[in-house]
Amino acid sequence: MSDTKLRNGLAAAMSISARGNQYLQECGLDNSLLANTPDRCGEVLLNAINLIYLLSVVIQPFMPSTARDILRQLNAPARSLPTEFSIDILPGHVLNKAEHLFKKIENVNGAQEKKWQAQFGGDSVAAKTVKSSGPEGHAEGGAVPKVGDLIPGAGSKKKKADAQAASQGLSKRAQQKAAEANKTPEQKDLEARLEIKTKNVAAIRKGEMEGDVEKETAEAKSLKAELAALIKSLKEASISKE
Repeated sequence: MSDTKLRNGLAAAMSISARGNQYLQECGLDNSLLANTPDRCGEVLLNAINLIYLLSVVIQPFMPSTARDILRQLNAPARSLPTEFSIDILPGHVLNKAEHLFKKIENVNGAQEKKWQAQFGGDSVAAKTVKSSGPEGHAEGGAVPKVGDLIPGAGSKKKKADAQAASQGLSKRAQQKAAEANKTPEQKDLEARLEIKTKNVAAIRKGEMEGDVEKETAEAKSLKAELAALIKSLKEASISKE
């Protein structure tokens, strides 16, 4: 956790969990697997239990109480984070009684939803409960004064600043539009491919799609380097023409 960002750490945990669910679905873990191929069923269960053991340490920074519940049900001690998947809970290990890790959310007529909105809604919810004694929001009556009403010239300065900001925004957009028009077809193609690769890497890390994250990352880095080299060569060519 000290070497990565919280969001990336959670994405990795979700990705491992999603891959585990996919494994169980592909193996067809059910009563028929136990009845027809008990050895294969035992192998799948052994892998699943050890995957859960791995998840207990991966999710610990985010859900420590859930991690403790997993360890209690697995009847196993807290573990360190491994560098690769391994079989640490061996055949013959006795598990404790299975329990639900999460409670079902009862949201009858939206009551629980409203409760959470009031509890976690922040300033937008709190503002609705504040009642001013005077009209138009002023505690002592009257409208809330503006800066321009209190400091001479402040209103005109603000208008000038707003106009300058808008002008700068238009200028930046014009520059961006001109830069986009000057891009070569090769540059546009590389940027499009890089964008796709970057989205793929993010989706794999979040568990939204399957794939080799290391391979996709390496390809994205290669495209990024190729794009940087192309932009550099185009700049050098432009300077030489000038």
